[in-house]
Amino acid sequence: MLSGVDEDAYNIISEWLSRERFFVVKKDVVRVESVAGVKGMLRYVEDHVDRKCLTARIVRSSVPHGIIKSIRLLDSDGVIVMARDVPGENQVGYAIADQPALAERKVRFYGEPVAIVVADNSYRAEDLLEKVEVDVEPLPPVFDVFDALRNEVLVHDERGSNVAITANVR
Repeated sequence: MLSGVDEDAYNIISEWLSRERFFVVKKDVVRVESVAGVKGMLRYVEDHVDRKCLTARIVRSSVPHGIIKSIRLLDSDGVIVMARDVPGENQVGYAIADQPALAERKVRFYGEPVAIVVADNSYRAEDLLEKVEVDVEPLPPVFDVFDALRNEVLVHDERGSNVAITANVR
């Protein structure tokens, strides 16, 4: 037995693995879904979604740092949600509790959510992503911690520093 391993768990797993029906190395394994898969009859999560359900996809920033000039959906049949459309406070928190759920005036990292497109199915939502035009005026990016600590380029200019949080970890 391995040191530091729960003896009961080890014994249970060892017993399972010793059973002939669980041993599949060098044996053919019959996959019960194979025929249905070949016939295109398998059901996936998407197949179980209520047809009245909407699907959303997130539009993300393609630059690491910049000022948002405009966001436009180039499809009159689509729906787009931007920061100004968020009811209540446009905030979400991880380490810092007041980060925007959707960037409003400024993007602070590559891939930051700037908008959401909504459609009646996932294929249409994916198509809408390609029809969103985000005009961002690039600002100098900060790529490492040493540049960030110099505070020459402020990613979070409202804080006056690039230090997001200071904490003691024990």
